Amino acid sequence: MNNITIYAIAGGVVLSLVLGLGFQTYRLKSAQESVKSLQARTSALEASRDNLRGMYTQAVENLTTELTQAHRRIDRLNTALNSSPEAKSWGESSIPDEVLEVLNE
Repeated sequence: MNNITIYAIAGGVVLSLVLGLGFQTYRLKSAQESVKSLQARTSALEASRDNLRGMYTQAVENLTTELTQAHRRIDRLNTALNSSPEAKSWGESSIPDEVLEVLNE
């Protein structure tokens, strides 16, 4: 083999290696961009999850407070109804239509 053939083969090998390296570099950058995109989405989802968790916790606390207050009001009403002889006759009277309309809105 003469020198020109060896140089041509060596040049082809070097060119192949350079092209292969360029392609692998492109794939690596593409994968890194995909990872960055997924990390951004993950961060957004985690922030949304934390926000929803906070809203849920606050809603449960509000509901618990409201239920506790409602139970106290019911207990006070039952105590008042049981201790007042006049209150026992309230069930026999009718509720005015204006009041029923407001209650049913």
